[in-house]
Amino acid sequence: MRTLIVLLALLLCHPAIADVLAQNEDFKTAWAAYSEAVESGRVSKILKTSKAVADIAERQLPESDPRLARILQNYGVALRRARKKSESRAVLERSLELMENIHGKGSIELVPVMSDLADACGGYGSSDRQLAHYKRAIKIIRKEHGKESMEYADLAFRAATNTFSFSRSLSARQYLLDAREIYRTQLGADHRKTGLASLFLGKMAFAVDHQPRAAELLEEALTAFDGESDEERDYRMATHALLVQVYEIWGKSDLATRHSIAIGRDSPASPEDNYQPLFRQAPKYPKEMRQRRIEGSVVVEFTVNEEGFTENAHVIKAVTSDPDRTTKALASEDEEKSFAVAALAAVKKFRYAPRFENGVAVPVENVKVRVSFKLGK
Repeated sequence: MRTLIVLLALLLCHPAIADVLAQNEDFKTAWAAYSEAVESGRVSKILKTSKAVADIAERQLPESDPRLARILQNYGVALRRARKKSESRAVLERSLELMENIHGKGSIELVPVMSDLADACGGYGSSDRQLAHYKRAIKIIRKEHGKESMEYADLAFRAATNTFSFSRSLSARQYLLDAREIYRTQLGADHRKTGLASLFLGKMAFAVDHQPRAAELLEEALTAFDGESDEERDYRMATHALLVQVYEIWGKSDLATRHSIAIGRDSPASPEDNYQPLFRQAPKYPKEMRQRRIEGSVVVEFTVNEEGFTENAHVIKAVTSDPDRTTKALASEDEEKSFAVAALAAVKKFRYAPRFENGVAVPVENVKVRVSFKLGK
């Protein structure tokens, strides 16, 4: 996703924009700094330099010049990436207004800034605002290119996935179904775009605890990510990891094993790496400890076997604390046992990607995790 955003920014950095103020030394300096920032990918640097470019353009360009609107669009996107949402919306709304005045409210030229404005409106509980802008952009695309076009599919994919990612909403799911059908028909079931559509549909099914449907979609997505590029490998690993979670929550650990092993084989880790579980079972808080408002943590040591299961788990240390007095001490024998039993039960359900040496899965001993028991406020 970061690569796509940077590419979009680079596309917006069209030389024609710079040409308009080619004689302005301040602008040329600011534009060079902005271009360098985009290449670096550093959000803070992109924000600072895009603002400098926008400030000069505001002073030098008339509102009737579409290049001012594009420069403001760059700045608005930079603000969104820097999590300055209200400022981003204001700048993008102005960019859209300028574009509407120049091209008309139903013009195809409005679609990119409408899409960026939609995402600037995204957030938990804000899906209606986000989707409203996308719907307007999609209406223009459908009129210009038709509902079976790749242009429609790409924008529908963006609308659905960003509404889900930014607003945690499934309200645009139908757009994603439309996009997947177009990709599958025109590009094939094993094309990356088809796979990505299935991957996001699987994430949506997982979000509503529909594990069988999530597994079906994610297994389908895997067939599109069998290439050797770093990007395809990353998609493949992410899909395998999500499938481990789906199958474990579904209670089908045997089906999760293939995906745990695939991750281990695809990315052999060194012993120095931070060994994190693919699936982590939350511990059940002991009732008596909750009632007495005692918090704690337990350090558990175990072995990860060749299939990614934990074995031979035992407690190294247990610590308790009373959050009301903020004191901390070694647990009493009863308290240690209570937290230890809960921690061991949780760790038994953890799943890891097994380590591989010379192409063979091997057990990893002395793996440690801390299982915490925290009371809500």
